[in-house]
Amino acid sequence: MELSEIVRFDVSEAACSQLASLYMDLRITSVEDLSGFRAVHSARMVVKGKRVEVEKRRKELKEEALAWGKTVDGEAKRIFGLLEPIEDHLDKEETEYLKKKEQKKKDVEAEENRQLQEKFDALAGHGVILPWAEIRAMTSELFAARMNEAMSAFQAEKERKEEERREEESRQAEAARVASEQAAEQSRIEARRLVEMEAERKKLEEIAREQDRVAADLQKERARLEEIAREHARLEAARGAAEQALKDADHLAHVKQEKEFLEKILDPLAEEERIREVASQEKMSQIRRERGDPFDLFNASGHPIDQDDVTVIGEVSVPNVDLADPAAVYSLALDIAKAARNSCENGIPITLPGMTVLAAHVLSMLQGLTGQLPIIAWAARIEGKFVWSRTQMIDLHAMRVLIREGRLGT
Repeated sequence: MELSEIVRFDVSEAACSQLASLYMDLRITSVEDLSGFRAVHSARMVVKGKRVEVEKRRKELKEEALAWGKTVDGEAKRIFGLLEPIEDHLDKEETEYLKKKEQKKKDVEAEENRQLQEKFDALAGHGVILPWAEIRAMTSELFAARMNEAMSAFQAEKERKEEERREEESRQAEAARVASEQAAEQSRIEARRLVEMEAERKKLEEIAREQDRVAADLQKERARLEEIAREHARLEAARGAAEQALKDADHLAHVKQEKEFLEKILDPLAEEERIREVASQEKMSQIRRERGDPFDLFNASGHPIDQDDVTVIGEVSVPNVDLADPAAVYSLALDIAKAARNSCENGIPITLPGMTVLAAHVLSMLQGLTGQLPIIAWAARIEGKFVWSRTQMIDLHAMRVLIREGRLGT
């Protein structure tokens, strides 16, 4: 059944179509089109009247429908009221049953888990860790047998650890005794070292005082000679005024004789001071060598130096060079000498690239760059390893000075 057969209005669809055909073509052409306005207004009032009729009928039909709906809802509510207590009773009974069933299941699982936890803890307490699934699958007899095995193994392991503990205590006691003896020996060594250091300090102070005394004597002698020179100059100036008439040749000869006289006095003193300074430096180097102090090196050996008491303060790469090529030897030697110059001027020993023509070139160029020969160091093979030491050094400049003065055997 169609909706139009159930709900009937006084205005039909055919009437709406007729109104549309009558009024949809109406137009007001302009503000002056009064007849057009009246026609549109009259038509609108007709359509409005129809709409009001439909609205009135709609309300009438809806009131009947609402009254019927309320009657249906009331009857349904009355029947619901009769059925609801029955359904609530049955739902309560069913829910209570399911709760008790679930709780019983949880209680059974909890008891099983408690027993499994006890078995797990018992085995774990004796050093055996097994998955719960494996423990759950065991019979009582199998679990008892496994527990006995675990207890036996645990007791054996406990006895073994106790024996190890006693051995460790004994070892620690022995180590403590050895450490105590070593500490006592170290204390004795340290005390002896302090005594030696104090003696060394006094020796160095005595050397310093001797150097100061020599320097003071040299200063006094230099002052005396300078005073002689000033007096000589004063006399020479006075005498020059009186001897202006002497021949230039005689005057020059006299001045030359005086200069030679002063040089004979001053030059030996300056040379003696320089010799004393060289000897003092050599003495300090000897003391450091005997004491075994750490020392610095400039590495030009072409090999790495890795030794605890040696600090490599500078290093230069020494590639292979054709000794038959003088220009290549000269160029490499000059590079090495320039790199080592500052270190040598500061008294740092240098390691040479072997006993080769290249090493001779380096020494010659360092002499030219710094005005003196350097301190050189070399390594000695000890127990299959090259070892650097203060005892394997020599100050070539100091040796040269002492040789020239005849203070070293030739």
